[in-house]
Amino acid sequence: MILEIRFCLCRCPEAILWKKSIDHLIKAIPDGANRIQCIEVQAQRQILIVSVYMPCKGLRDNVDEFEDCLEQLHEIVQKYKNTHSIILGGGLQ
Repeated sequence: MILEIRFCLCRCPEAILWKKSIDHLIKAIPDGANRIQCIEVQAQRQILIVSVYMPCKGLRDNVDEFEDCLEQLHEIVQKYKNTHSIILGGGLQ
């Protein structure tokens, strides 16, 4: 059986996949920069799925980018924590 799926590969190398049959329940959310993408799932309590591609923490050149990415995640959580259940995933290194 081949599943028909949809995906969001907006700005980063992480993808969020879902079955085509629930496409009408999914909305891409523009929060986050080039390493973060979000989708909203319509349900009794809305769900925010966040996919993040964190920079490697071991390289000195990536410290600023790492901290910026954490700050963006914090802002997203603060914005949606009272209205959505939040699921965080991706390449967290």
